[in-house]
Amino acid sequence: MEDLTFGEQVKVVLSRKGMTIKELAEIIEEKTGMKMSRQNLTQRLGRDNFQEQDMRMIASILDCPFQLSILGGESAELTPADLRTVEEMRRKEGKLEDGEPTLEEMQIELPLEELKPHEEEENQERTIEEIAKDIPISSVMKRAEEEDAKREDLSVGDINPYTGHEYQSNSVRMHPSRIGYVQVYDRRTHKWKDMTEWAFLGEQERKKAMLGRSMCRRFIWIKRRLSMEWKTLLSEKRMRGSGKKQNAKKSDFRSEFEKDYHRIIGSASFRRLQDKTQVFPLDQSDFVRTRLTHSLEVSSLAKSLGQNIGEAILERGADQKFTRKMKEDISHILECAGLIHDIGNPPFGHFGELAIRDWFVRKLPELHYKRQTLDMILSPQMKEDFYHFEGNAQALRLVTRLHYLVDEYGMNLTYALLNTIIKYPVSSTQVHPDSGNIREKKMGYFLADEKIFEEITQETKTGNCRHPLTYILEAADDLAYKTADIEDAFVKGFLSYHAFKEELVCLNEQYPDSGFDGVLKLKELYQRGQEKGVQNPEAYAIKNWIIRAQGFLIDCATKGFMNHYEEIMAGTFQRDLFHGTFGEKLMECLGNIAYRYVFSSREIYRMEVKEAVILDFLMDRMIQAVLYYDTDRELNAIDSRVLSFISDNYKKAYSYQAEGKSEAEKLYLRLLLVTDYVCGMTDSYAKRLYQDMNGII
Repeated sequence: MEDLTFGEQVKVVLSRKGMTIKELAEIIEEKTGMKMSRQNLTQRLGRDNFQEQDMRMIASILDCPFQLSILGGESAELTPADLRTVEEMRRKEGKLEDGEPTLEEMQIELPLEELKPHEEEENQERTIEEIAKDIPISSVMKRAEEEDAKREDLSVGDINPYTGHEYQSNSVRMHPSRIGYVQVYDRRTHKWKDMTEWAFLGEQERKKAMLGRSMCRRFIWIKRRLSMEWKTLLSEKRMRGSGKKQNAKKSDFRSEFEKDYHRIIGSASFRRLQDKTQVFPLDQSDFVRTRLTHSLEVSSLAKSLGQNIGEAILERGADQKFTRKMKEDISHILECAGLIHDIGNPPFGHFGELAIRDWFVRKLPELHYKRQTLDMILSPQMKEDFYHFEGNAQALRLVTRLHYLVDEYGMNLTYALLNTIIKYPVSSTQVHPDSGNIREKKMGYFLADEKIFEEITQETKTGNCRHPLTYILEAADDLAYKTADIEDAFVKGFLSYHAFKEELVCLNEQYPDSGFDGVLKLKELYQRGQEKGVQNPEAYAIKNWIIRAQGFLIDCATKGFMNHYEEIMAGTFQRDLFHGTFGEKLMECLGNIAYRYVFSSREIYRMEVKEAVILDFLMDRMIQAVLYYDTDRELNAIDSRVLSFISDNYKKAYSYQAEGKSEAEKLYLRLLLVTDYVCGMTDSYAKRLYQDMNGII
């Protein structure tokens, strides 16, 4: 039963009891008092979107025991009718593709031939696992595909090749909770062990090469399902379409991704990045980086990385379907993604995000709406959206919704670009920062934008996996800010040349054979600056060292992508592109330097306290003003005037989204209306608005 999701188990039980989803929805609505339509429940069952308390309630309604499985005990054995119910359900929902074996077929595994003893004694002493390790996966992938193409219908065997007669269940099953994982039954320990799907496939490929025959149909289907394809990943489609007229003259020779570029740089949201903090808030210097200059640097580095990786895919023949046109498209997409990756960030940098999250944690239990606290009215995911408020999720919301007066679809960018900027393809309730999986580090979309997320991922066929280009964008972002922070810290006087050199000496002592001697390069550049007679050889050395380091890190990221190409395309890679390279250690070193010398300084702390006061005040006043907006209650004079500050653009977007929604959903959207407005502010505007509202001249 572990192969079935909770939603599938519910449908099996409903089928047995002769109940409909509509009847179950009505009972749930009666018990909870919350509106629950048949359509809504059907969608939640399909997505398996339930909290544990919801599962327990449904199990109670269906008079079933609950142990994270409602089909327990004697009822756990699926009848042929149950199997047909599940298969029909999966095909209707598009979860079961053509060629995937049915649940009935999966009860039968293909018997494997016994490994014949080797004639040579030394080979007899080697285990299967030892032999398999010597067979590289890459060398057998082509052979596996050839075998798949010419395979015949598989015969029914009496023996389960993985478990034998004594075990009744299959020895390989999809993981019940961890995406991208399977569970493999170990006959020696009689326990299930977790393994990534791709690791399992690699192990089976090695066994297949050794045994000389194809695996079962289930394995073949998993392998095919896992690989994403560039053709769909680079989708040029838009939510509203391109707007092309059939008889229009072809005077525009730009690709769809080049059109995205011009839409971005022509937007007010992009221009506002020039007055948003990167590291140093409210800084008067014209040298230190803003969000705009940072985004331009990320755009440039991401494009370069895309060109390098695209060329590497072509040269190595890593993907036979990958073309030069795709390489060009990748470069254009990454160039655009770099421009908008921070477009949703609030004023005052990452501290602004922290301040907003902190405000909701403190205030949601205190604020009242119609004699109830907000945390009692909002659903768990609604609350988590605010507790985990994230600029990345706001970026998706901004470019798809908040340019309403221009287009109800926002900037109406291509699906490929939109998917690339979704760094974390999980909701706020699925965030697990300590899981080790980078996709679960933060949330990627708000509940209000869940349908948009699903539409994007359905078009690109990424599901809940990261888009491959997201890894490249993230590498460019990390590379840009960690090297730039060092330069800004030096210019602002937080970090000296000699202090930086000593930090690199420590790193070099830890990793003497890294292939990148940062200390030697820094000394050589300092000496070159002296020889050239530059006025400040320290500044010359550090700025040029950063250029050298960026080149080295680009190379590391390129190697990281190609070394993990199969895992990335399978959606199972859980780390960043620098993982396992010296680039990872170098990046950690630069980040630690910036934190110790800059981010933990008193000057930064003082500025952050000022920023917290500004954002706290603005959030207090704006939230109070919108609580009863769009309700029967008339607003007082002050609240109506405060509400007038919010642009018509955002109000129109709210009205469009709020149509037909419940009272709780509208309240949630009104809170988002405030965060939309605040995130659209520049540093200077937020400061000026705070001063104006407090009568400070």
